[in-house]
Amino acid sequence: MKRIYLNDILFDSLFKWSRNMRIIGGIFARRYGCDIPREVEFGKDVHFPHRAMGVVIHPLCKIGNNVCIQHHVLLGEKNGTDAPTICDNVVINPYSIIIGDVTIGENSVIGAGSIVTKDVPANCVYYNQISPVIRSITPEERERLIQ
Repeated sequence: MKRIYLNDILFDSLFKWSRNMRIIGGIFARRYGCDIPREVEFGKDVHFPHRAMGVVIHPLCKIGNNVCIQHHVLLGEKNGTDAPTICDNVVINPYSIIIGDVTIGENSVIGAGSIVTKDVPANCVYYNQISPVIRSITPEERERLIQ
């Protein structure tokens, strides 16, 4: 049985309300130390396991369905208007930086502390910038990685 915590309910409620009300967005940003503008396009079931602590997202980002964004992640722009596109079923681990007009393919996993400046293919584990794509993964392996 999954435990339900009051802080999680508060986070979920403020996050949903901040999409529509500017003043709630300010309260949300100060309470959780994040910058998630109302203009960001979110899919369904976007999950912030650590209540979006330290997460900064550019207003032009597009985030797909069933995406998991850990704490202290930066989804930023390069050259003013180039923002990342995150496809469905992606896991972005802590302290990752994704900058520019890049696309993170479906079912991919971005390793902790990675700096992403180029497109990541679908079904891959991406870690660091030296040898970024470690290998392709199967759906069963992806399920094991996100647990």
